[in-house]
Amino acid sequence: MGVMKTKGVIEQAISDLCHNNVTFPKTLVMADLGCSSGPNTLLVGSMVINAVAKTSLEMGYKSPELQINLNDLPTNDFNTVFIALQELQGNTTDGKMRDVQYHQPVCYFS
Repeated sequence: MGVMKTKGVIEQAISDLCHNNVTFPKTLVMADLGCSSGPNTLLVGSMVINAVAKTSLEMGYKSPELQINLNDLPTNDFNTVFIALQELQGNTTDGKMRDVQYHQPVCYFS
């Protein structure tokens, strides 16, 4: 998959952002403009979530809150995106995603 080639770039960008700030960020916002509606819908968002969790752990900080904004293309089926979000969120019902095993950040999707 071509999008997997961006994983290293995403991880480095998150690391640089967190290491180069005077204060560790409390909130990070990501926008996926024209998100897909297939199996890759939340792949980039998942990579960002994992990179933030990894960097936070390495630096000894609590993960910042993540706000992930999805913007659909007119030709995409946004119902598929909602199904993918439900699968990603698992059993949570409050709109947050939390993976205790990996100490993932709290995430809000809109």
